[in-house]
Amino acid sequence: MFFSTEHIDANTVMMAVLSVATFVNALLRHRAEWAANRKASHLQDTADKIHTLSNSRMGAQLQINTVAFKALVVASQRLALMTGQEADKAALAAAQAGLMEAERGLMEHLIQQARVDAADVVMNVGKS
Repeated sequence: MFFSTEHIDANTVMMAVLSVATFVNALLRHRAEWAANRKASHLQDTADKIHTLSNSRMGAQLQINTVAFKALVVASQRLALMTGQEADKAALAAAQAGLMEAERGLMEHLIQQARVDAADVVMNVGKS
């Protein structure tokens, strides 16, 4: 035998058991923290992907709105020129105001997205 059990008393056994229990407890706690961090990281990745998709769809919708208002302005201009009626001129003015608002919304979205994209690039420098 490598060691004799004759000189091991109850306190030594208790200390050894406590040491092993402390080690196992620390190991389990570390494993739980690792799993929680991994889950949080996965949730953040999923949230980032959803946010990117939402922003992409928002940009597409704003572009569609701008194109639709441009078409409405063209149609309203033609109608106002053909009829010369005040109601048609008012409709043209409203369509032009709508186009300006749609273009402004699209531009604001593109600017904000560019800021977010630039911040993402800065945060990911050197991570690859």
